[in-house]
Amino acid sequence: MSAQQSVLSNVLFFDGKGDYVEIPNYPNPTESMTISVWAKSNTPTWNQTGCLVSKRDAFILHPVAGGKLIQFYIASQGWRETAVDPKIDITQWHHYAGTFDGKSIRLYIDGEEVARKDYVGKIQADNGSLFIGWDDGIGGRYFNGQITEVRLWNIARREQDIKGDMYRRLKGNEPGLVGYWPLNEGSGNIVTDKTGKGSNGTINGATWQQEQLPLTAKASKPNIVIFLADQDSAAVAERWPQSFEDEHLPALKRLKKNGLTFNKMFTVTVACSPSRATLLTSTYPNQHGVINTIAEPFSDIINRYEDSYGQSLEQKLLNPTQVNLARVLKAAGYKVYWKGKWHLSVPKSDTDKWSSEDIEYMKQSYGFDGWTPIDAGVARNDFTKFGKGTFYNDERYLRGVEGVKKVIERDAKEGRGAFSGLSPEKREAKKQEFLAGIDEAIPREEQGVLEFIQNYKSEDGPFCLVVSLVNPHDIHVAPTFEKDAGYALEDFKDFNLPIPETVFEDLSFKPTVQEVFKQGCQVKEEQRRKKLKRSGEKVWYEDLPELKDGQFATNSQQVQQMFVNFYGYLKKLSDNQINEVLNALEAKGLIDDTLIVRTSDHGEMCLAHDRQREKPFNAYEEVLRVPLIISNPNLFPNAVSTDSFATTLDIVPTLAKFAGVYDLFQFAFQGCDLTPLFTNPHQEVRDAIHFAFDDGTLPPRFFKTIPRRIRTIRTKEWKYSVYFNDEGTNYEYEMYDLVNDPLEKTNVAGKPEYLEKFRQLHAQLITQMVKLKTVPGRFSIYTEEMKQQNFIPPLYWPTEDEAEYEAIMDYAANQAQSSYRHRDHKEVIKAQAKDVDPDMWWLGI
Repeated sequence: MSAQQSVLSNVLFFDGKGDYVEIPNYPNPTESMTISVWAKSNTPTWNQTGCLVSKRDAFILHPVAGGKLIQFYIASQGWRETAVDPKIDITQWHHYAGTFDGKSIRLYIDGEEVARKDYVGKIQADNGSLFIGWDDGIGGRYFNGQITEVRLWNIARREQDIKGDMYRRLKGNEPGLVGYWPLNEGSGNIVTDKTGKGSNGTINGATWQQEQLPLTAKASKPNIVIFLADQDSAAVAERWPQSFEDEHLPALKRLKKNGLTFNKMFTVTVACSPSRATLLTSTYPNQHGVINTIAEPFSDIINRYEDSYGQSLEQKLLNPTQVNLARVLKAAGYKVYWKGKWHLSVPKSDTDKWSSEDIEYMKQSYGFDGWTPIDAGVARNDFTKFGKGTFYNDERYLRGVEGVKKVIERDAKEGRGAFSGLSPEKREAKKQEFLAGIDEAIPREEQGVLEFIQNYKSEDGPFCLVVSLVNPHDIHVAPTFEKDAGYALEDFKDFNLPIPETVFEDLSFKPTVQEVFKQGCQVKEEQRRKKLKRSGEKVWYEDLPELKDGQFATNSQQVQQMFVNFYGYLKKLSDNQINEVLNALEAKGLIDDTLIVRTSDHGEMCLAHDRQREKPFNAYEEVLRVPLIISNPNLFPNAVSTDSFATTLDIVPTLAKFAGVYDLFQFAFQGCDLTPLFTNPHQEVRDAIHFAFDDGTLPPRFFKTIPRRIRTIRTKEWKYSVYFNDEGTNYEYEMYDLVNDPLEKTNVAGKPEYLEKFRQLHAQLITQMVKLKTVPGRFSIYTEEMKQQNFIPPLYWPTEDEAEYEAIMDYAANQAQSSYRHRDHKEVIKAQAKDVDPDMWWLGI
């Protein structure tokens, strides 16, 4: 990855007096191509019109005598060329490349595009010889200098591709590579085609020399490490003081220092399973099929829901045949490993018991090696499946079973977390309980992250390692903090992070489902409090005077403070675990040769917008905006940031481009390639974000009538959302002026002065839904052609006129009934929510 590294290597020396290499009977690419070489002249200007590489009557890459001019020709109904006179010292090693994509001819020097000529056509086919150091159509003009690393591709590589590979030797099996002659044999008169296609060449006069080349000694691509935190909101964190990051988030600072930070990175769906499937496949849930968050144990949850309500709860697992991250990178020669939370399938046994069989199934069905079950972050009432809890899962993912046992023994000895406040005897008993549970439940076949890095050998080839941490997902244990969740208030009580400004926002003008879900969360919290009291465990906020009148816990400012502090503490825990992995990479000497991606599947409300929490049933920035940093000290010697829109759809396309296999899989991607931002962070790759939400099943009394599903468009200045129910009988609208209302306090949908913009955004949303295939199943888009034919679909998306009318009516009704909605309506919803079995609140794990 670094041009500063070098390796002593054999190269071929051409004396300019008749030396060349011939590869006979070599058919050339005709649709598109890339030819590249490393070359060094023996004279400060080209001594004659020699040649670097020539396929006479097809293409030629050559210098021009008397200066430094470089030309790249293709034969297509005559010669078509582009050229440049570079301001470089040609007596030093430089990388030269020419490409043609059927539309334009381009010339690159040292990985930078320096010349271009547009031309539409094909390259003339020719089965004659390919020459290195001579063009047989120019008589006695031969190259005077040294040449190495000659590569021919049948694809037009982009600047990022050329730059990404030019400093490293190839393996020969890279997609699109049809000829590869390193010219590093060092003896004999045969040069070998490393693609294995048998197109070897014969040396005529040229001799072997040794040179220090700007190449790495490794023959592999850079490694990739992806840190995937769960429920990590960038919008929440950016409102915290910089001092918190400086003191508590060392990995974040470290990655930013040599990374590209995306200030406008968004998830395009929630909750956990749909968003993770989207991140791994670069497709929306409508395409990958994981519409709902997967519960565990799978059959038990479905049966309980259907038994209680007679209603089907459809849950689909990630399809093993879907193009995903592992399939893409394996095509580029990577081994792909997954360590940590998965949440896209269930145990083969259809229970919550994971086994060695599931590790093999993960490898064979999805392409990920080295998984470390059990899964975690997949259940709210089972402490063995928390990020911490009784199994310390995030620590286990890092350290393996034996390593996490040592952490548990340390915490028991020192009275930390779940062991705080206990007598020595009770600590010992709880420790033995935790260790016995791990021994019974955890398969031991696979290494933890740190052991994997320690044991890695370069000859194993390049790897992609996904480190998928549960936290800060454990925020759902707040504010009750049951003992076995593993946390102690003293660890974060003094953080004093800011409570959201919108913590007591009036939801009267917001979509109804937000109030419903908030009340559902509070019902669940009250159930947990009562359960703790029955068990004899102290509820820390029980005696707060402001809660004596029966108010819910999050009404208290002290509880709110602990809630926000706890979220910060969870981010601190996951960041420190990431930092341990960075230390391990550095100790192994892998940091400079590893591309690191740090992101999350979705955000967290963290009590914003009237004490809302979790992630479903809204499209606020707290949920949509997640972190993204792409880091490597050689790609980014200094900290860089971009305001260009990026999404979770873009991770796989970007890594595919980085790995050189983008063209093979482009057909499967709905996201964008972000690599152009590596060199120009100010350009834009999209002008809007489209968010689609269909997860989150409510109890039927709310499910059938309240609009709970969402389609959103978010531009630089506006956000517009349509909330709708399955039957298409009820719609609500949400619209924010992000320039003047960045906290999204005031819903302006239906206000007269915003109607023109409302209609524009509704039309833009429909365009995005059609383009990205997120039109809900059974719904049609009512077109002008349908109208002309007097055809009305049985179920269709609101037109601009209908949406405008409904929004106006909603706004007027909200104005007229604001006092009712603000007071009495909340009490009605609260009463209905309390009447629902709390275990049946589908909160979107």
